[in-house]
Amino acid sequence: TAAPENTLPAFQLAIDHHSDRAELDVQMTKDGVVMVTHDTSLRRCTGRNANIYDLTFAQVRELDAGRWFSARYAGTQIPTLEEVLDLCKGKIQLNIEIKPNAATPELEAETIRIIREKGFAQDCTITSQSYETLCKVKELAPEIRTGYILALGVGSYYDLPAADFFSVQSTFITSGMVQQIHKRSKTISAWTVNREEDASELLSIGVDDLITDKPDMIQQLLSEDADLDNKKYIEATNNDVILAEQETIDDDTHYNDLITTALRTSEGLDLDMLDEKQKHFMLECAKDYLQTGSLELSDNHIRIAPDSVFISDMVMSDLMKV
Repeated sequence: TAAPENTLPAFQLAIDHHSDRAELDVQMTKDGVVMVTHDTSLRRCTGRNANIYDLTFAQVRELDAGRWFSARYAGTQIPTLEEVLDLCKGKIQLNIEIKPNAATPELEAETIRIIREKGFAQDCTITSQSYETLCKVKELAPEIRTGYILALGVGSYYDLPAADFFSVQSTFITSGMVQQIHKRSKTISAWTVNREEDASELLSIGVDDLITDKPDMIQQLLSEDADLDNKKYIEATNNDVILAEQETIDDDTHYNDLITTALRTSEGLDLDMLDEKQKHFMLECAKDYLQTGSLELSDNHIRIAPDSVFISDMVMSDLMKV
């Protein structure tokens, strides 16, 4: 059985399945209450065509977040972060993804306040697709582990000081990437891993955590192979066991940000961090710009040429497709 995503029944199922961690997403209402919900729009899970930051807590509380899933869960409400922490305290660790929005600038600070009030700082990590959010979290609560969510695990992101670990889309993880991250005494998580063969491959190259919709399958894999490190973490997401859509990058510009950040560093984009297919694609996309001098290739790194102060959106659109 499963339950509607990001609801108290869903987290109870994660506890019942003996997952090491459960993943959740936090956003804020118009009147400043931190709620646990994946989508900014409430339409998919409640039928209300409105953004959560435009509604008050009382308005959100009236919505049914379970009927869309099955009649059994009709009347299930969107929980507050406080309610989820109360349920999970002492039973399961949490990966709390903060989804920032310009309309809710206090989200990070309020999330930290609640975590500390509930005594959960040692039992959670905070992740985000926004590095700015991670910087805010580290400033407010340096004791809490933070993870940077990446769809493209390329470039020099493993040196970012506000990220203690990286949560990378599994198809982009290479053994070289794992080695580079481990050299920095940081860890790497893979999302979302739902096939046994993928899990085996990722564990064999040293990935530290697996984020999965199927914790039972991964647990069985670990149990069967004594050579695998049984301290690897299994993290339940919300699809199948806890039913939530597979993690996606909400903002298309996030891809541009990833590539642009790598290119603009003095080190540039390290091609050794890519597999052969990714490297070939990147070089094909970049070749015209290398010829014109907008980009330069040196020591197997692509970077923006020193005398090129601007790269057009068209260039970035081409490069981000890797």
